[in-house]
Amino acid sequence: MQKKEKSKCVRAGQWLCAALCMGILFGGMLAHILMPDAAVSRQERRRLASLPSWDAAAWRQGTLADRFERYAQEQFPLRSALRTGKACVQMGLLARKENHGVYLCAGQLYKPEARMSAAEIQKAADKFREVAGKYLAGRRLYTCVVPDKSEFLAPAGQAADSRAVEGILREALGADFSHIEVRDLLGAEAYYRTDIHWAQERILPVAQRVASAMGREVRAADFAAVRAGELYGSYYGQAALPLAPDELWYLDSEAIRQMQVYHLEGDRVSGVYDPKKALGEGSMDGYDLFLSGAEAFLRIDNPAGEGELVLFRDSFGSSLAPLLAGSYARVSIVDLRYISTEALGQFLEVSPEADVLFLYSTVTLNHASMLK
Repeated sequence: MQKKEKSKCVRAGQWLCAALCMGILFGGMLAHILMPDAAVSRQERRRLASLPSWDAAAWRQGTLADRFERYAQEQFPLRSALRTGKACVQMGLLARKENHGVYLCAGQLYKPEARMSAAEIQKAADKFREVAGKYLAGRRLYTCVVPDKSEFLAPAGQAADSRAVEGILREALGADFSHIEVRDLLGAEAYYRTDIHWAQERILPVAQRVASAMGREVRAADFAAVRAGELYGSYYGQAALPLAPDELWYLDSEAIRQMQVYHLEGDRVSGVYDPKKALGEGSMDGYDLFLSGAEAFLRIDNPAGEGELVLFRDSFGSSLAPLLAGSYARVSIVDLRYISTEALGQFLEVSPEADVLFLYSTVTLNHASMLK
């Protein structure tokens, strides 16, 4: 009798388990069909695959099935929640220290550099000297190294040391370049929690020191902080952890509102800030709020300023440039990752009295092969 009762319980459990599995399977399929597809994922900062249209050639080549598989994976219901659950299990229950190379420390996400490459930093110095020799003879030349956030969070020896990078750069560039050190003004709190970049409202002391070294002045009282929206940083989607997004702010002033930005790409004029991009309109990266994001060449014209600054920079310069622009009538902004030295001469005109600043992060300097 007991064996029969036990057998009935086992069979009931098996049927219940099978019914639960079928419910999950068909429920997920039904939800997939009924729920509208998302065009983008702001958390991952990319477009998601859409339902592929039937194509005979693609069907014969087998690519139609591949495209549908990618679509099914990216539009699966609760995909973000499942990614987060997996990350929590790995970094919580399984005690892994990272997810996709991204670490979490004191609420901050960071991705340390594997090693420091003296050869790459030497390449950056060679590029700076090449540009200076070809276009900037007789100008006042400055360099500034932006530490990576991981330098303030990672254990010793696991992140590139900006002081060592500065040492190599100084020796390679020689006495023609003056170096502006800003590391002592920064810490992990100066950067966005979910992103690689520094937050503009926290780098006024950096802007003041850089401007002072070039004989200019940046006054904190001239600026007011304006909230632009939320920032899902570059590390947010990679880590997939249940963190709140950063708040995105920008520093506005009367002088900045009078400035115009000329964009070589598209031959257009805009304002210094583009708040729509902070809200995800026209950009996957909220940091594109600053000067509309990465471009080869920009020029800020300031009717209230005097003199000229030429800023060679990576993306960190996008948020620093508006703070420096109030001291100059013109700021020409060049990103050597997207334009070659030879092409510069077609549009870069530099007055003999101009200040020239090479502002790059340790990440860019450590991968200087990306410079054209």
